[in-house]
Amino acid sequence: MSHLNLKTCRKFSLAAVFMLFFQFTQAQDFEEVGNWLEKQSKMYGGAASTIIYHNNKIVYQKNIGEFNEKTPVPLGQLTQLPTAIMISKLVEEGVLDWDESLGDKIPFLTKYFKGYITPFHGLAHLTGVEKNYGDAGKIAERKKAINLDEAINALATLEMSNNTGKEYYFGTIGPYFPARAAEVATKKTYDRLMQEKVARPLKMRFTKFDHELGYAPNPSTGGRGASIDYIQLLAMLLNNGKAEDKTILGEESLKKLLTPSAPSVTKKYQPAYAKNWAYCLGIFEIEPGVYALGSETGSWVFIDQNKKLAAVLLIEKQQKTALPELFNQWMNKIYGQL
Repeated sequence: MSHLNLKTCRKFSLAAVFMLFFQFTQAQDFEEVGNWLEKQSKMYGGAASTIIYHNNKIVYQKNIGEFNEKTPVPLGQLTQLPTAIMISKLVEEGVLDWDESLGDKIPFLTKYFKGYITPFHGLAHLTGVEKNYGDAGKIAERKKAINLDEAINALATLEMSNNTGKEYYFGTIGPYFPARAAEVATKKTYDRLMQEKVARPLKMRFTKFDHELGYAPNPSTGGRGASIDYIQLLAMLLNNGKAEDKTILGEESLKKLLTPSAPSVTKKYQPAYAKNWAYCLGIFEIEPGVYALGSETGSWVFIDQNKKLAAVLLIEKQQKTALPELFNQWMNKIYGQL
């Protein structure tokens, strides 16, 4: 896979301006991005929505196939970023602490020597549990659970592959721990917290975090959302954590979210597309100020603080073939029009 060729520019101070009722400016310069994406439709199944946000406004959007910017699709691993934002908000509010041992809130964890996992460990994939995908029976129990309490009880019984905090393994288990702790601390369900702390403040009207079939929500891969919603989340991150005049995420929380979480920890697994990237909380850092996250569904999101740029590419149906290369080409097309 070829890696994105990014040009670095000096840092800047972002204006704290948001775009809840976006003014769509169809910048002619970005038409080449949409035209190229349309020509590549066989690569991703023929239905996609892309939105480009630059200098505090949406400058381009393109919908392909019977699909538009308001169509909810599975977010897959793109779910991890809004989950991390929700947990960050609860830390700001004093409900959780990054370094608290979760065994105090979830006593069942202590029975299986996992009580010392913290919210930070969970979001940073440092639990020491992630590697155990081979235990299919217990993973299946998590998937059949009707709530996060049952799901975390199943995950707690997995064997440790390493001591907590000693091994990074990107996966889908870690975020369950802080998500369940958030439920215990607030006496509210995960999906309700996601609506209260993330979706409603950002007017993400087409995004949900419950399970369509009534099973336990999945804080790692279970979200469903639309491109018009996700671009608002990315714009908030670009605008110093603000949406209009309202602070969604404070300065310290934003810094925590966008700082590589464990640069010196042994890296056991990371997606091939992110081989040379550093994992933060819910998103990868490509280089200082530049962040991206891909999904097993084939969708992508991207932030460049240096150029005041964010972009979303949501794909309707799950696709895997050549998608890292699609991401590289898509972003290089965008950079080529700046």
